[in-house]
Amino acid sequence: MKRFQFPLKSVVVVREAREARARDAFISAVRAVILAESEVERIVAEKTAMEKVLLDERQLAFHAGEQAAFIRSHQHLVSRETEARDAVGRAEQVREQRRQEWMETRRDVRLIEKLRSSALGEHRRDCEREAQKFLDDHTSAAAAREAGALARNETCPT
Repeated sequence: MKRFQFPLKSVVVVREAREARARDAFISAVRAVILAESEVERIVAEKTAMEKVLLDERQLAFHAGEQAAFIRSHQHLVSRETEARDAVGRAEQVREQRRQEWMETRRDVRLIEKLRSSALGEHRRDCEREAQKFLDDHTSAAAAREAGALARNETCPT
């Protein structure tokens, strides 16, 4: 029996490497989304704490200078929150793009794997046919020898 050799082995190696790079890029994009979302949460928590301080200070006494500084700081936090939310949106878009790229490369790998599986199945069927042919030839030869021996015994009187 000859050994199975897949002629597209080099294609498999290249496509698997491409798929691994695409998967790694997708994982990096997922991490970027998680980091961007945690930054939004941190800024929102900071903004909430500042709002609480702002309201607490107003209840005690109203100092225009302090309130103006609080308002400017609050506006700065609101703009940082908006920027962070925009960054999350951009990161999600990149993540979706990387996911699509990964799925495309994965589809390519699965196609080659399917071709390899088909070729391997065909190779196995050929091997089984060859083995069956050998057994049939062996059985036919044994039957012919036996028939020849019986014919000789019948023609020879003892």
